[in-house]
Amino acid sequence: LKDILSIEDSNCIVNWANELEQLKEEKGKWMIYFEDGKKKSRIENFLKYKPELNKFVNTKVKNKVEEVLAKKINLFKEKLNWKYGGGNGFKAHQDHPAFNDFPCSIFYTVALFANNSTKENGCLEFSKGDYRDNLLSYDINTSGKISQEVEDKLNWEKIETTPRDIAIFDSFVPHRSDKNTTNNSRRIFYFTYNLIEDGEFHEDYITKKRREFPPDIEREEGKEYKILGNKYNLANPLK
Repeated sequence: LKDILSIEDSNCIVNWANELEQLKEEKGKWMIYFEDGKKKSRIENFLKYKPELNKFVNTKVKNKVEEVLAKKINLFKEKLNWKYGGGNGFKAHQDHPAFNDFPCSIFYTVALFANNSTKENGCLEFSKGDYRDNLLSYDINTSGKISQEVEDKLNWEKIETTPRDIAIFDSFVPHRSDKNTTNNSRRIFYFTYNLIEDGEFHEDYITKKRREFPPDIEREEGKEYKILGNKYNLANPLK
């Protein structure tokens, strides 16, 4: 959806991303993940600590998704992905395998952009088509990415965006992104929803992820965590 947000709203999105970027790790609150040592890559579970952002998401964002779907939805999870200058891309994948331990038939994600997303900084790439209920071949024991053979057969389109745009896609749509070849960060918010009739799982998701793939600051010394192939760490550069 091009230019669907006002300039004022888009400025707020950029400012909220700036605020989240300044947060320090804190046990039991927001969840910060890293790539390549201590380079921030993702933050989750932050809406309850940002009331103005929470209000914006629960009104303008959620309402827009419900308008597009003509269905009522519940928030399943929220995250902000940073891709710093030189940061690695996200391998080709579908989201559904990361969420299918919850009894939802499908999930819908809305992406908000905290700066211009370009081919140079690793914009999103989608393979358009009807993939509903269709899980493509992937290997859960490695990165969780779509197999190279299948990926090479798909038609990929790079989607360049601005902070005034919104992208909505479901949990079966294949997507990926390239490495950021610029010196500036590429930042994208993702808010994922499930159909209201499927239930309310936001807190259950946070609890389970915090246990099975906790942020660095909450990992117990001496305990080994499955990083590669963890269903909460599919096809991305998190460590």
